[in-house]
Formats: sequence, C-alpha cells, structure tokens
Amino acid sequence: VAEVDLHATSRLRDEHKDRLKKEGVSLTFLGFVCAAVIKSLRENPDVNSRILENSYVVLKDINLGVAVDTPGGLIVPNIKQADSLSLRGIAGAIEGVAARARAGKVTADDLANTTFTVSNPGLKGNLFGGAILSQPNVGILRMGEIKKRPVVVTKDGEDVIAIHPVMFLALSYDHRIIDGVLANSFLWRTAEILAKAEFEV
Repeated sequence: VAEVDLHATSRLRDEHKDRLKKEGVSLTFLGFVCAAVIKSLRENPDVNSRILENSYVVLKDINLGVAVDTPGGLIVPNIKQADSLSLRGIAGAIEGVAARARAGKVTADDLANTTFTVSNPGLKGNLFGGAILSQPNVGILRMGEIKKRPVVVTKDGEDVIAIHPVMFLALSYDHRIIDGVLANSFLWRTAEILAKAEFEV
C-alpha cells in the first residue's frame, strides 16, 4: 500500500478540467491514476505479464482493465493499447468503456485480453482495500477514496502542515512472477508520478 499526496495532480486537473469538459471529456482522478499506471508498467514491464501453464510471458501491449459498477454487477472492460493514448485519450476511453458497460453494450472484445487492472471504488469507497487478482494477470491496483488530510510539506526550508488530497493505492500481485522488489518499484513509481504530476495534458 502506498500513500499518495495528490496536491500537484489536483492542481493540474483544476487547470484543465473545464477546458476538456467543453470538449466532451471528463478529467477524473481515475484517468490520472490509469495514466500513471501505464507509465509505470512501461518502466516495469514484468508487471504487465500473464501466466501460461508453467511459465509466463511479458506482454507487449498494455490493455488496461478498468473495473466498472453496472446494474448487473462489477465487470472489467479494457482499453486496448492504452500506452498509445494521451492523458486526454485515456480519460475519453475510460468514459467510453464505462458507458458501454453500464448500458449493457460491452462486447467480448471489450472484455478480452486485459493485461493489468485498475479498480476504483468510486464516491462510496473505503480508505483502501486489497483487490483479488483476475488470473492469468499477475497484478491489480486498487484506489482508495481521496480524502483531505494534514500532511507535512517543506516550505522555505521549514516543515509546515498543509491540507492536501491524499489517497492510498493498494497493489495485489502474483508472487510466483512478481517479487517484492519489483512490486515495490512499480507501486513506488506509480505513486511518484501522481505526487509529482508527471503528466502532459
């Protein structure tokens, strides 16, 4: 589990969300988390793997699954070749697959070949929780709810307390493929991207 200060990402979102909304794209924190996950998967490619009988394969494409709550229950459509998309493209793709899922219009292709999943509990979420792996994938990341919390920041060389939006990210992984070093590296990097707002909007 990683604790993530979303102050920088929140400010970046506030700068661009109205403009993108006029273009028909909702810039949510889920979009930022997915973009951070994709970037971290590219830097830690063994996390984007699949178990095949007694071996495993590192997958070239990143088909990012996004858990969606529908009237019929939770399903996980995916965004094909998600690493080829911009942040704006990822946000639009999330809206597209979620809308199709809620309308009962997902296809078999929407659900096939997921390589890694992000689970978002939504507005009625909990502080954090561990998600169960969807095999043959070897990793899944669950977002916790975003809450304003007191955090210690350095300003003018002094430590001060500020109120920032904070979230916990929990990574579940298959220890047959991913060891603690790789899991830590992936999760740490995902959190760093979000904390530093390393995004192009």
